[in-house]
Amino acid sequence: MKHYLLPLCLILHLIAFADEDMKNRLEEVPSTSIPFDCVKSIDYFKPAFGFSYGTDQHFSLEVYDDLGLTQKAAVPSINYAIFRKFELQRKEYTLVAINMDIAESTKKVLVTYRDGKFIDYIESEVAWWNEKMVFIKQWRIASNEEIVITWLKVQSTPPISAFSDFKSINAQRIDMHYKIDDNGKFELIKEIKYKPQLYPKIYLTDRSKNLWEGDEAPVEEK
Repeated sequence: MKHYLLPLCLILHLIAFADEDMKNRLEEVPSTSIPFDCVKSIDYFKPAFGFSYGTDQHFSLEVYDDLGLTQKAAVPSINYAIFRKFELQRKEYTLVAINMDIAESTKKVLVTYRDGKFIDYIESEVAWWNEKMVFIKQWRIASNEEIVITWLKVQSTPPISAFSDFKSINAQRIDMHYKIDDNGKFELIKEIKYKPQLYPKIYLTDRSKNLWEGDEAPVEEK
């Protein structure tokens, strides 16, 4: 992920938050308006708002090695930073996108807080650096605050390394729709599955084409 992370390393002024609570940290972050599409080419805040190593944030610090998201390992020393903060209609809750990366692996999670206290999280984005950024999962937020996570679920059984010289993958697009309930938790309200198809590597790396912009035919909704 050298070409992708170097700019972040240059602008990431890590703030030592060990003696401050999350409520104070979030007050430092400007709010982003909704609707919001986390496109492949989106930028970070400058400066970014980072966490020091060892800060317990209650969410998974695992990264993946394969495109099917089956091979993973926890990495306690992973770098992570607040990517965006969103103010919700329910003013008591704050929605935060947090980016995590180590070496050539990166992912984002969406986290809800109330007065700085952790409530819930979901994984929203997964990508790797393999000559170019390879995306297998992306996210967006609609004007009604519905969160849509688009995942290309690999269909092959043998794991395909995200760092291999693969040419294409057989995958099924799944759109997972979430809302934030009255308790600040993520609730899956709808899942749309599309007809599996072959996706060339260039489709996963094309920064002008997002995973939700395909023309796949829906086959199941629940």
